[in-house]
Amino acid sequence: MRSEPTPQFPQEASLRRPESEPRPPSGLAGGNVARLLGSALPEVIQPGEVLPVTLYWEALGEAERNYTRFVHVLDADDRIVAQYDGVPGDGKMPLTSWLAGEYVQDDLKITFPQDVPKGPYRLAVGMYDPANGQRLTTPDDQERILLSRHIDVR
Repeated sequence: MRSEPTPQFPQEASLRRPESEPRPPSGLAGGNVARLLGSALPEVIQPGEVLPVTLYWEALGEAERNYTRFVHVLDADDRIVAQYDGVPGDGKMPLTSWLAGEYVQDDLKITFPQDVPKGPYRLAVGMYDPANGQRLTTPDDQERILLSRHIDVR
């Protein structure tokens, strides 16, 4: 029997809109859109299993467009072995519905390939504009947030 993953806080990484986008009239100081506060995921998974992931977000302001959230599973060489792209909340919580200061629990599932090698994997999380593929960046100009937790495929 698998136990429920324990959420890990803090992750503390913010995403901001690209500098090339016009600033909204109010609400998003510094262009911040959302802050990833933490995550919950199992420590061990088998090849071919579904990986349940929960991301905990804080809305930093009202978004003017619906960004797509991505989660990449990365191997030791930083290659993507599995991924999930979609609107948070299984499509039911678009960013334009988030209110400044609101906390959002974002549950998703990623299917691991049957042939994925055993070993440690890490997750990268981010958001992008589906109209042009441009990613939101962190304050240090990274296009993704690397989760501090690893998954062990056995």
